[in-house]
Amino acid sequence: MKILVLAKEIVKKLNESGHTAYFAGGWVRDYLLGHPSQDIDIATDADIETICQIFPHTVPVGAAFGVVIVVHEDHPFEVATFREDLDYHDGRRPSNIKKATAKEDAQRRDFTINGMFYDPIKEEVLDFVNGKKDLEDRVIRTIGDPSIRFQEDRLRLLRAIRFTCGLNFKLDESTKQAIKLLSHTLFPSVAIERVWQEICKMASKPGFTNALLLLEETGLLSTLFPQLKNIDRQELNRRIEPIKNFPQPFPPILALIQLFPDNNYQKSLELADHFKLSKREKEIIQCYYQAKNLVDHPSRTAWTYFLAKPDAEMIIAIYQALKIGSFEKANHFQKELKEHITRVQLKKPLVTSHHLMRQGIKPGIEMGKWLKEAEVITIEKDLKYAEDVIICLRQKGFKGDA
Repeated sequence: MKILVLAKEIVKKLNESGHTAYFAGGWVRDYLLGHPSQDIDIATDADIETICQIFPHTVPVGAAFGVVIVVHEDHPFEVATFREDLDYHDGRRPSNIKKATAKEDAQRRDFTINGMFYDPIKEEVLDFVNGKKDLEDRVIRTIGDPSIRFQEDRLRLLRAIRFTCGLNFKLDESTKQAIKLLSHTLFPSVAIERVWQEICKMASKPGFTNALLLLEETGLLSTLFPQLKNIDRQELNRRIEPIKNFPQPFPPILALIQLFPDNNYQKSLELADHFKLSKREKEIIQCYYQAKNLVDHPSRTAWTYFLAKPDAEMIIAIYQALKIGSFEKANHFQKELKEHITRVQLKKPLVTSHHLMRQGIKPGIEMGKWLKEAEVITIEKDLKYAEDVIICLRQKGFKGDA
């Protein structure tokens, strides 16, 4: 693996300059779990100035926190100085740091499974926090007092749920109780964009429904969605159960919509705005509701335009998982309307403005009306030639030149 080789070269170069350096955090966890990872962070006793002197291509992205990006053969690696974090005030980041040993650096990290180091030269794991044992026992546990860890960085409340369910581990009881105690303090310390990133990471794993249940159990779900504060556990289960059968990967917003079965399109857009989602994600929501209106819809034209959308197949699979309405005809229409679907995707209507101009129609509102009508006729009557469509247009009152 090239990235592993490159990261090892960085560690070796730091060693040759008289410094200690290890792989840190998530990569070590994934290595011990047998999960290949392309994300390698490096921790060292060298300070920022020294790192920048040793490596010619660096980007000081977090110099105040002892973090620099080392670019080695066009690949960026985060290299951080061993540190202690001091004076947390905003519930997210320390206001001050001081240089530390590797053992002291491990103590500042969030969970034991993320607090280990790996020496790629000696090929050995350095474990100052009993992370190996918790990996073996499949337990998520904070390093040190969980209340202190969570008050330092409120995002860890969500990360605990993500790791627990994403890895199919157990949540240490004292860690769980601390989350329950502090769940209401998630905001305003954590930006809604960071919350959404955590939700997306949860949704990317098979244990997402378990994550939603654990969010509810710890009080975080009602912090995220106050309207769900008094939801019955059985009802929550009923709403989220179909998500297990959603096609992977699925847009997380379509899973969250299931929490609110009475929401209409507008309410779902408001949910998207709450999380500051992109235009693209809002288009997916629109497609989702368009599909809902297509159940038992006889219009070949409506089906053609829906099936031409890039998300159509995924949306249909989601509705099949939800068992809402009947989308059996979708497969039929995908075959029967294939030629028209392709034309719509390529934006190549059978009758164009040039055809109508040759018939004496000038560009404007009237032309737009007849172009739309021509497309409907083309699809509904399954026509292949523009001349046949224009004949049908005349039957509907089209007054172009004969």
